[in-house]
Amino acid sequence: ILFRPSVLGRVDERLTASVSGGGSDGRDDPTVHFSGSVIAPTFRFATSEYDFGIVPHGFVTSRSNTLKNTSLVPVHFKLHLPGDVGEEKDFTIVPTDVTVAPGEACDICIDLLPTRCQDYDVYMCVDIVGVGSNLVTVPIFGRSLVPHVSLVTPMVDFGRTYLELPTSNSFFVELANTSQLPGTYEVLDTDAVSSALTVSTSAHTGTILANTSVRIP
Repeated sequence: ILFRPSVLGRVDERLTASVSGGGSDGRDDPTVHFSGSVIAPTFRFATSEYDFGIVPHGFVTSRSNTLKNTSLVPVHFKLHLPGDVGEEKDFTIVPTDVTVAPGEACDICIDLLPTRCQDYDVYMCVDIVGVGSNLVTVPIFGRSLVPHVSLVTPMVDFGRTYLELPTSNSFFVELANTSQLPGTYEVLDTDAVSSALTVSTSAHTGTILANTSVRIP
């Protein structure tokens, strides 16, 4: 007998077989009683949530959690964020589709790349193929911030210059990051700032690590 259930719950069925040559009233036909319970696979995460804490805007931060299959059968998982979550593009789940053998575990990593400063309060959905969707939701928390970066050299003095005569001067602009988060900078095109000033630099963009300064030539 092969039993392949399609729904969860209690099973209580009776099968009656007619015997060739037996009485027509069926009172002597043998009956087999099938009973039991159909249960879903069991699993658990090592921690109940993904807590990113405070993360820097524009930088990837990763958190990992261990998913263990505690059942006696292989389980095919699919992991995703709800489709109506606006911050979905900021998160990357690896892997999103995995089959875990009985008693085995798999690391589920989530990368967060903030595209703006905001608080995150979303969740990851866990589906089991052939069983159901959103069987478990795992909360995801975090906050993305931009570090405080100040201009150490707010003014560059060219001294006396002549009209229509280019004046060159080699100097450095220093930026200081006094926060606990890394940050990035970008030197804007001077055409968008002033038509009378032309500035060239070998470092148009860069990174300022936490509690450090950088000199832009």
